[in-house]
Amino acid sequence: MQQLGLEFFAEQAEELPPVADRDPPIVQHLRRLLTDAELLLFLQNYGGQRIYIPKCESALTSDHPLVQAIGLKGAQRLVGAYRGDTLVVPRGQAMFRRLRDKRICEEYLCTTAAELASRYNLSVLHVYAIVGKHGVKKGTTRR
Repeated sequence: MQQLGLEFFAEQAEELPPVADRDPPIVQHLRRLLTDAELLLFLQNYGGQRIYIPKCESALTSDHPLVQAIGLKGAQRLVGAYRGDTLVVPRGQAMFRRLRDKRICEEYLCTTAAELASRYNLSVLHVYAIVGKHGVKKGTTRR
């Protein structure tokens, strides 16, 4: 899956699609613990890896990788919940796909499928499949 820039998450104050039952339990817990932007950044930076969560907040200096990835407040909440644990962080591809598909459906109403395909590194047919699956048509709103 294409790595999206930090701006994609930090500058967009949009809500993630609702939690899906297929999301791993750890992702469901992290969604309650972190803000949407922090969660997306956490998954983007650590998805598919094992990560050690420090035992105490004093380890969270400004140069700590976790602080640099999601910010001090998010890192502090992780330490509070997982002190000294090693987390196996899922890649979060289903969540990223749902977010991408939501954006494609919103943007489809004011741009072409070819532009969206180029922007999201998809084929035009894949864009049509996504908007068709969600019932989006030009000149209408999402069902």
